[in-house]
Amino acid sequence: MTRLRRGLLLVAYGLLVPVGVVVRLLGDPLGVRRPPTGTNWRPARSGPATLDGARRLN
Repeated sequence: MTRLRRGLLLVAYGLLVPVGVVVRLLGDPLGVRRPPTGTNWRPARSGPATLDGARRLN
């Protein structure tokens, strides 16, 4: 195994994997797992009631 390959493996397994495990165990940095506080639902606007109103939308 060359020195460069050994160095890259050392960086990958020696630094990246432990940091990923610690971040995964300690929390949720992106806030994905937190329960929703509200809703994103918005009521739809009322559509045109007449044929002329519908023609104006196009």
